[in-house]
Amino acid sequence: EVSSSSSSSSSSLPIITTFVGLSGPYNIDHHFDYEAARGVEEISPLKPANGFSRTEFLRNSPAWKLQQALNDISEMNIDNNNKHNNSCVQDFFPRRMLLIHGIEDDTVPFTATSEAGRVLRSCGVVNVQEAYVPQTGHQDAVVHLMLGGRVQDIVVQWLLQTDRVFSIESKNDTPTILLRSKL
Repeated sequence: EVSSSSSSSSSSLPIITTFVGLSGPYNIDHHFDYEAARGVEEISPLKPANGFSRTEFLRNSPAWKLQQALNDISEMNIDNNNKHNNSCVQDFFPRRMLLIHGIEDDTVPFTATSEAGRVLRSCGVVNVQEAYVPQTGHQDAVVHLMLGGRVQDIVVQWLLQTDRVFSIESKNDTPTILLRSKL
């Protein structure tokens, strides 16, 4: 979800207010190791798409980019006592974030999403929610989102939420695991 910047300048960028991450490999270096353990690292597009080296894997990882952004924010926001102003970190991220992943994903393990949520929260981003969908693989999550299914139901219900309470009523007997930020 995108909104217009309050500035009337034509060069201002839109502000991203809502973000949904779907089954992402948020740490490219870790995911390369996962692919190597499975013996698919040479046929996977991950390596060529991310620069062929560990240094480039890190540079292209959202987790690393987050840490770099936080370093930049830290340098910009030194208060009078030379302490980092943590309250401004939230201003650089969407107001609402949902990371969703299928538990049965064997392409990108669901632990990649839990790690991403942990990293975001440890950096001061408290508006991150995670949803783990049972009996759902990598391709299933994408198909469910596009054509209808549990993932689409979760995302649509989450998008329609106006408050911070996030609860999904399961349409079948299989519960979806939902986590809220503990920070």
